[in-house]
Amino acid sequence: MGRKVTDNTAITGANTATGDLVMIVDVSDTTDAATGTNKKITRAELEVSVRNAATAARMVTLNATSLAVTAALHDGRIVLMTHTAAASTATLPAATGSGARFLFVVGAVNTSGGHIINVTGNDVMHGNIWTNSTGDTPDLGQPWPTAADSDTITLSGTDTGGVKIGDWIECVDIAADKYWVRGMTTTSGTELTPFSAAV
Repeated sequence: MGRKVTDNTAITGANTATGDLVMIVDVSDTTDAATGTNKKITRAELEVSVRNAATAARMVTLNATSLAVTAALHDGRIVLMTHTAAASTATLPAATGSGARFLFVVGAVNTSGGHIINVTGNDVMHGNIWTNSTGDTPDLGQPWPTAADSDTITLSGTDTGGVKIGDWIECVDIAADKYWVRGMTTTSGTELTPFSAAV
């Protein structure tokens, strides 16, 4: 997003990617023969169109047992995790140092296997997830740092997080084979780390 295609440039696979929004604007000075009004798009109309298109593309819903995350479709967007019937796994693309950011937000609590985010190949996760417990007097925040081999995050809907709608995890591609992760979650029962080596 944000790339400019100049006047009369052919729109091809060479200058677009899957998930790109391509707006074609006719700015010629044309008059509607029936009404006599100018059909040229105004700046205000263009801004509204771009804003509406961008809003529609900000959210991707994960309501299935699996999702192959891609930079083209998910970088910079919210992946709203709503599947509850079984474990739901989002698999990140191979880390290359692209800077791609993937934000996962709990949209429905999953206690049937949890919301799972994992890497592929030899990639590992680096960072911390903070959690607090439910109850009338929740305890102080608990940080969970990654281990040297962490490659999976599980929000179980209970002790490893994901108890509340709005719990979130962000994964950023920072280098070859490396994701930086952070998040804020809620747990119930005895808090446990959401990280594991399961890939």
